[in-house]
Amino acid sequence: MADDEPVRMERDTASPATRWGWVLAAVALLGAANVGQFIVSSPALMTGSPSRAAGSYLGGILFGTLAGLGVAAAVGATNHLLPMLTRGLAALLATGSVFLVAVHAAARVGGLRPASIALLALAALGVALLTPSVRKERPDSIPGETARAGPGNPTDSGDRIP
Repeated sequence: MADDEPVRMERDTASPATRWGWVLAAVALLGAANVGQFIVSSPALMTGSPSRAAGSYLGGILFGTLAGLGVAAAVGATNHLLPMLTRGLAALLATGSVFLVAVHAAARVGGLRPASIALLALAALGVALLTPSVRKERPDSIPGETARAGPGNPTDSGDRIP
């Protein structure tokens, strides 16, 4: 390469769904790691209170599932349910985590851990909402398909909606 030639940078060609999917996976993995660290560091709480343990295990599983959905979006999965499942699960985690903070604050226990989990859940929700849908919209008509009568789709003047 000659000294007078400009340096060309490679342009990032990853789609927004890919980039945001990886960000979502990373945030969700941080949440799962935070919950996992709590489970490992509190064996007495896990054995002494089965309902608290179940909630912690469920939170870890939900964060892990959200990470998997983020990876699916990042690698280009095209299931039409993926965006809805991702956003719904992120909303469930965020809502549950905020309630967890409220319960811990009311009982004056927990410290920063419930708040950090809630922040990660809220961040995951924000990223899930920013992750573009990977589903392509179906065109109004498909070449070669004939129109069919149905609600909202009149085929003659007698079926017109006023």
